[in-house]
Amino acid sequence: TQSPNCLEVAGLESSDCSDSDGHCSVAEISPNQYRFTCRGDKGLTEASLRRLPKTAFIRDIDITGAANLTNITSLSNFTHLQNLQLGDNTLNFGDLALSGLTNLGLLDLSNTTLLSGRLPNLDSQIRLHKLRASQSGITALPPGTFLFQPELELLDLSNNRIRRLDAYTFNGTCDLEKLFLQNNLISYVDNLAFNGLKYLVELDLSNNAQISQLPRSFPGFSGLTFIALRNLQLLKALPDWIYQLRKLTTAKLTYAPHCCLFNKPINTSTDGDISLTDTPLEVYANNNCSLLVQTPSVPVAMTSARPPATMTVTNGSTASPNGTHPETPAATVILTTAPPVVATVDQICKVS
Repeated sequence: TQSPNCLEVAGLESSDCSDSDGHCSVAEISPNQYRFTCRGDKGLTEASLRRLPKTAFIRDIDITGAANLTNITSLSNFTHLQNLQLGDNTLNFGDLALSGLTNLGLLDLSNTTLLSGRLPNLDSQIRLHKLRASQSGITALPPGTFLFQPELELLDLSNNRIRRLDAYTFNGTCDLEKLFLQNNLISYVDNLAFNGLKYLVELDLSNNAQISQLPRSFPGFSGLTFIALRNLQLLKALPDWIYQLRKLTTAKLTYAPHCCLFNKPINTSTDGDISLTDTPLEVYANNNCSLLVQTPSVPVAMTSARPPATMTVTNGSTASPNGTHPETPAATVILTTAPPVVATVDQICKVS
């Protein structure tokens, strides 16, 4: 079996090596720029990484499933590194592990267990554009975690065990556009948790079942085009600012009190999603939100369980799915369930 230590290849010319457990390679991707890739190699350790020539222009590192790479104390050799992907590993980062990586733009820790339960230290020398840390065992976001990341545009912290979003959690990420926090254990969101975000366009807080309140106001949300708040069963009502988002094009919701006040026509599809056909706003939701609202005074139908049928709702009256529709319908409900039960918007939106 060929030795897996291709890390010592003179001049880093394209070369491959492997053992029975995995494969590592160093490849030139542009003149004097190289990608180091290692997948499933049980022989790779931090000591092996240190043996890479200090003069090497390593632009990309992609290490997946390296069973014996458990500690990273310093990657300072890789001053030209732009993309660092460390997926499907179990890692402990030292305080200075990423220090000196002034060109690093992408850090991907997806599906990597972080033994500390926290993100590695992101000091002022690092200027990330994308940080992906989905399913990484993160339990907390201490104050100042992102303080020195003004150029960060995408932050994916989904599928972790984060419990709180304290005041100014994302302080320092003034250019952040996409924030994904779905499938965590968040139960507390401070009113100032998102302060400092000015350009956010996408936010996903779905499947945080213990969230009971969102910030009452937040100027930084004015540019949102996408918001997902699915399966937040303890959230009795959405804050008013959500219904006033002028640029919102997509909302993913579950419960009627969350979607009916958008005051937009909604079509419910057979898969439980809701979408609009005649306005810019699309509202997707599960069958608890199977309703269409055009004006607060119009009755709407909420139902459940037969093939889709079309029902027209007008000023205080409804036409059967197979009947003659009034000449000027106020709204149309696409039913995924049946027979319809007519209720007023006020009844649907009433919060107990």
